[in-house]
Amino acid sequence: QCFLGENNAIGSVCVSENDLLEHPEYMGNTGAMAWNLTFTRAISFEPDYKSKDISWSVIGGKTDFSGTIIFNDEEFNIDPKRSFGYYDKNWGKDFSSPFFHISSSFITSQISGKLLQNSAIAVQGEYRDRLSVLVCIEGKKIEFHADKRQRYEVIHDCQEINDDDLGPKLHWSCSVHDKKHVIDIDVYCRTKDLFLRDYESPSGERKVMRVLSTGTGVGKFKLYKVVKKSLELVEQAEISKCICEYGNLEKGESVELN
Repeated sequence: QCFLGENNAIGSVCVSENDLLEHPEYMGNTGAMAWNLTFTRAISFEPDYKSKDISWSVIGGKTDFSGTIIFNDEEFNIDPKRSFGYYDKNWGKDFSSPFFHISSSFITSQISGKLLQNSAIAVQGEYRDRLSVLVCIEGKKIEFHADKRQRYEVIHDCQEINDDDLGPKLHWSCSVHDKKHVIDIDVYCRTKDLFLRDYESPSGERKVMRVLSTGTGVGKFKLYKVVKKSLELVEQAEISKCICEYGNLEKGESVELN
């Protein structure tokens, strides 16, 4: 049983080998998990993307969690000062594909050397070939909404690169600008830190969203202000504990009925 309220989440799940044999549609692994959490949303953004089939809203770009999580008999205590939590909502008839997501509230200024306590970033898409880019830097919000008549340019990519010291890595990059601001985000994670999640599309047709994910991304963030024909650096920061996700919809295997 699971419960999600305005400021708490309680639940448990247990999947055995027999469960997976009887229900291959679970598309998961065996194991057990229980959680008892309370949370406070410190930074929220305006309701973002909404279309006929897909919707997304960042309810808590920075969310302070506390409580306990028990995963396969190992208990973890959640410290709100170190959780750097994130809370969003995706709903609708289908998934965006390709699926591109990065988010973090563990942002440290390279200019002042201080942790930016009232800051968060969230990037998601593709929505009709566009990304939504939501940024809050010490209370100042700069938002690029993919479903609004907003004139902005965005370039993004997710590709594998090889690091001589750390081995294969995935690199998420996003650069967005309009007449007022330029934002550059680069995040990396080791390929061996990624895990794969499968979701069956609500639209049916045996479509499956396969998503590579991690919560260990690190990288850089730069914010510029456009001043006439030049750029003025507003903030340059390091990003840590970044949620990084990339996926695509795949057609499931057809089943022949005799």
